[in-house]
Amino acid sequence: MDSFSKLSRILDKVDAMNLDDAQQVISAYLTYSALRTVNRAINSGLRDQWVRREYLSETGEDVYGILDVSRSLTTLPFNVAYLQPNLRSKELSFLAWIARETLRNAKDKLNYSAIEPFSFYHEMRREIKKAYERKKLLPEPSIPSIDENSPDWLRNSYRAYLISKRSKMGIKSRGGRKDVKIVISKLYELFVYMIVMKVLKEKGFTIKGKEGFMEGSLGNELLHLAFNVDPTSYGIKDLIESVDAMDEKFTKSVLGRPDLSIIKESERKRKLIIIECKYSLSPTYITEGRFKAMAYTYEFSSDATLLVFPGLLNRKAKQGEEESTIRIYEEMMKRKVNGQVVGWIDLKLRDGRKVYLVSIDPMEKMEENFERMKTVISSLI
Repeated sequence: MDSFSKLSRILDKVDAMNLDDAQQVISAYLTYSALRTVNRAINSGLRDQWVRREYLSETGEDVYGILDVSRSLTTLPFNVAYLQPNLRSKELSFLAWIARETLRNAKDKLNYSAIEPFSFYHEMRREIKKAYERKKLLPEPSIPSIDENSPDWLRNSYRAYLISKRSKMGIKSRGGRKDVKIVISKLYELFVYMIVMKVLKEKGFTIKGKEGFMEGSLGNELLHLAFNVDPTSYGIKDLIESVDAMDEKFTKSVLGRPDLSIIKESERKRKLIIIECKYSLSPTYITEGRFKAMAYTYEFSSDATLLVFPGLLNRKAKQGEEESTIRIYEEMMKRKVNGQVVGWIDLKLRDGRKVYLVSIDPMEKMEENFERMKTVISSLI
């Protein structure tokens, strides 16, 4: 599911998915990931049982030395030091309870893992089978009591169980109760990524991918699509020369990692387009994103940088920069062409570069999001 190599294959099927299916798939995948974590925790717990030992020292009642009044020799207690198996029977019984409950949650959501085009049914079945086999090696379950002194594998498995329990997706009414808040910024990045891919395919680019990266080609033109990595690996120069006296490896570690970088190579020129996604309706957060997009523009000398976000909800600005962001957003949503909201605006910099603000909302029709992104990308590629 998180493989880029599958992305091109499923693009044509995405429109066929309805919202309910997508929500159930996300819920099932969270539970599947939780069960994988619990299975790894069982391995770690059982390994601790036999590999780790506790060093104990015991003082016996016998004495070492001669007990003689006339010579008054010092006597020493008899000490025994030995290694005792670290059975952690209490923690393992807690883990048995966690495994049982997480397994139950996974079984309830197994069918949702078969929904196309994001099916991971066979992988989830394998994890369920592993959990069945491994929990037989654990002692009788007991309701867990977790604290900061609990081993990592127990704390991690308990967090995973909570996710499997609370990963209930659905549309809630305003003010309705939420069991858990799920951060879906990465899903939003993937949503934007898929729209960009569809735009490139419509423009005639042949898209092919391997694990971790994708490429597009059209005649003599070649595109590299880098996801969440700094673009220097593709021949792009960065602005940072060094960080104080730190070595080159550390300097590279501080480089920005845009959500999506499109590197276009032709016979004479290499062109960089950066796309930064912000899944937020907050003027404060989008304002920070606007300046982050500006920073990326100069850090990697991009020809253009897009800040993509769904919209703004709270229009009450607290600072001057936020007020400017609100006014920019109002302007881009006020402009219309052929009765359709334009939904984007560009900030032209004095050196000719541009920073675009583009509204891409998953709740809008796919056709509107696609046409909006197509207009911007077509002017740059």
